[in-house]
Amino acid sequence: MFKIAMVPDWPRNSDGDVLRSMAKRGFDFSLPHEIDFDIDFQPWPPPAEAIQLLRSKCQDVKIYDEGQYVQLRINAHVTYEFVIRTQADLSEQMKAFGGVCESWGVFYMPFKPEV
Repeated sequence: MFKIAMVPDWPRNSDGDVLRSMAKRGFDFSLPHEIDFDIDFQPWPPPAEAIQLLRSKCQDVKIYDEGQYVQLRINAHVTYEFVIRTQADLSEQMKAFGGVCESWGVFYMPFKPEV
């Protein structure tokens, strides 16, 4: 049996909305998952120093030239606090290089369709 996180304390914003949608679809918040964090850089491409810094913090870093973003994959429990803190930390670390992290995602197969 899977566990569904309690949703009342998730803020009414885009990140809270994503978590509520995941919960409605049966996402198991009790297990760690691979979470993708996307960093957009202006201008593109990002400096080698920025990529080196990201790789020193996370081994799973991919550069997507076509979409012009860098993606980090972190294995962790999906919580609102973790998502917000990680986006803020990555944005702060990449600010000097023109980078900002404003999106994240988790690939999973929903247990049930969203209603």
